[in-house]
Amino acid sequence: MKRIFLAVVILLCLKVNAFGQTAGVTCEYWMGSALTNLADLVANPELLGAPTSSGKLTAPNFAAPSNLQGQFISRCTTQLIVPVTGYYTFWIAANKLATLWLSTSTDFTGLSYICRVSAAFPTPSAKQWTRNAEQKSAQIRLTAGEAYYLQVVQLEDSNNINHLAVGWLLPGGVYERPIPNSRLSAVLFGYSVVNPTMAEFNPSANDDIVDYYELRFFYTGESNLLLSLDLGKPPPDVDGKIRVTYVMLPFYQPLPPEDYYARVAAVSTARGEGVSEPSNIFYIR
Repeated sequence: MKRIFLAVVILLCLKVNAFGQTAGVTCEYWMGSALTNLADLVANPELLGAPTSSGKLTAPNFAAPSNLQGQFISRCTTQLIVPVTGYYTFWIAANKLATLWLSTSTDFTGLSYICRVSAAFPTPSAKQWTRNAEQKSAQIRLTAGEAYYLQVVQLEDSNNINHLAVGWLLPGGVYERPIPNSRLSAVLFGYSVVNPTMAEFNPSANDDIVDYYELRFFYTGESNLLLSLDLGKPPPDVDGKIRVTYVMLPFYQPLPPEDYYARVAAVSTARGEGVSEPSNIFYIR
């Protein structure tokens, strides 16, 4: 039987909760970059390549650090935890340009922003929610228990005066501005694999390693990348461990020098090649 060597990269975070993810918002920053239309990055998530830096916001809510130095593009993404079914209203406050997007999946392509801050109407002060009408969304009905995702794309010039925050109004009339981390689950994402530390756990003399597959994980989701991934240890316990579908990867904390094992199945790459399930078990050192 032919076996395919799969290269996988997994980003790691120190703090985990019961769901395998951390509360909060994940942000990427492209320093020195600019865009004419912020929607271009939503339509093409790989447009700017790998970011200069990325990580989870340190604030207890959906608020980015203020007055970062230099010109940059930022993209902040989170899974929204809807507490009750009903109609919600969203706000965004930012300087200089920013758009807020809402999706029922991690794919925001083809959608329209729900509110924004434009160059003509920036909010000069942080968390200035009601300066302009365009900062406020229409009422949007959300269902408790359903998956929703928020994404903000922001452009900042080089004047070093910047801020960003997102808030909402709950059906019961309670304002949460900014939205607290208790309502948010940070999304983990990765980029193209470069020299991963990955090896096959169960090689055999009869194996025929015929190709090298580069699996790329993006939180926005690619229509031609369908996969599931089991992560656990030791190898006999891989099945039944954390099952991740599509591109949502859990925050996980390996403790060196222990090995963690992964099995990838039902893969269809951008080149149209594929791997039939079940695939081999591989381990990440």
